[in-house]
Amino acid sequence: MLTVDQVHPQILADFAAIRAAKRKGPVTATVVQDLGEHAALAGLTLEQALKTCCTRNWARFEAGWLQPL
Repeated sequence: MLTVDQVHPQILADFAAIRAAKRKGPVTATVVQDLGEHAALAGLTLEQALKTCCTRNWARFEAGWLQPL
């Protein structure tokens, strides 16, 4: 299993499970890098973006999907 600095392993495992269930492929280093770039654009940490994916059942993350409150 891939590990990512500053991301709780359970959050990463939950995200990987969502991707597997949706048949979007494994969580690779490239996937994590892309998620991190979009998280930064949204003003989030990678962990915050992954939590958002988990709570919204998203298999990927794009900064443009978030609306300002």
